[in-house]
Amino acid sequence: MRRPPPPGHVRAGLVCLLLIVVGSYLGFTKRLPWADDWEVHAVVADAQELGKGSKVRIAGVDVGSVKGVRRGPAGTSIVTMAIADAGRPLHEDATLTLRPRLFLEGNFFVDVRPGSPSAPRLREGATIPLGQTASAVRIDSV
Repeated sequence: MRRPPPPGHVRAGLVCLLLIVVGSYLGFTKRLPWADDWEVHAVVADAQELGKGSKVRIAGVDVGSVKGVRRGPAGTSIVTMAIADAGRPLHEDATLTLRPRLFLEGNFFVDVRPGSPSAPRLREGATIPLGQTASAVRIDSV
């Protein structure tokens, strides 16, 4: 008759399993589950094919993602973006452009220019106005 493993081995196995699960979660998400996103909004004339999960980049570096796109006033769209610590601070004169990620594929990303350091910092939840946003020209519009 076979004896069950000693309690110390069971505990060690459970601890190892827990460490593997936590390590895998942090390895894939690269963030803590209780960390809040720093959100900022932008009014754009045409959200094109921008959708939830699209990348937000500063100088080609991913600094966040689009959390949502909703209809705005007068035929515009309001884009909500979650910006990581690496993408902050943004200033009140920040500008953004919606650009295609790959030529003719239709994936778009938000290209942000953070603004000049002499301008006041943008607070969380603030909105970048329509005059500071632009959209790339699509091939079918040429």
